[in-house]
Amino acid sequence: MASNSFYSHLPSETDLAAPHSTQSSPLKPMFLAGRHDAEEEIAYVRRDDIQLKRSIRILRVVQRILATGLSLAALIPITMTLVKFLQTKNIYKDVHMANGTTVNRTAWAKDTKAWPTYMYFSTAAMSFILNLGTLIGYFWGTKAANYVSTVGSAFNYTILVANLIVWIVVAGIYKYEKQILTDGLHKDLWGWSCSAAADALQHAFVDEVPFNKYCTVQSGSWYAGLVHVGVVILGVVITLMTGRRRTTKAAIKRRTREHEGQFGAME
Repeated sequence: MASNSFYSHLPSETDLAAPHSTQSSPLKPMFLAGRHDAEEEIAYVRRDDIQLKRSIRILRVVQRILATGLSLAALIPITMTLVKFLQTKNIYKDVHMANGTTVNRTAWAKDTKAWPTYMYFSTAAMSFILNLGTLIGYFWGTKAANYVSTVGSAFNYTILVANLIVWIVVAGIYKYEKQILTDGLHKDLWGWSCSAAADALQHAFVDEVPFNKYCTVQSGSWYAGLVHVGVVILGVVITLMTGRRRTTKAAIKRRTREHEGQFGAME
């Protein structure tokens, strides 16, 4: 009986087990609060990234449409001018001058300086082709547009800043050459079309070259080029926004890794 009484008072495995507390650890609320704050921060950055991505897409389409339209607006008038020049540069007529003499000549200045017009034409044509190619790419999908944009970057972008410099330099030279006089006369096509010397010849070449018209269209082409410079600046701004988005995406990845290392995978 005594032995039975002794063994009946030995502690059981249940008695030896660590006592279970119904209260949670005082550190758990702090842990959950830290996890919640981290997830909120990541969610906020992701929302900002999505909004920035949407803005970049819209601005890219708008910028491409404007750039394509403006490069075309610069290209058409300058093309009209070159075509008219090539069609009429070898047409000679007897022109009665104000001093009573008669001169056999063309409608254009002697030793015409056409290279500024060809330079401006080439810039506008290249820009239009590359902008149009990228714009068409958007209808085929983002990957196609990005591919065309990458291929065209040698001129249309050249890290965008170079494109901006090209347009500023070309527009500046084109305008500068219009102001230059040689022996008191304009030798370039734009300056000549707008000059008093061309007006004096208009009666003889009224059916060949309407000088006032071509003065206006070349001026319009130049102003379209100026506005195009502004659109290229918009492209630079969009590029900066794209760089900011890369920074944002890198921040999201970094914070997500830190979160998973500290709190585990996000729910």
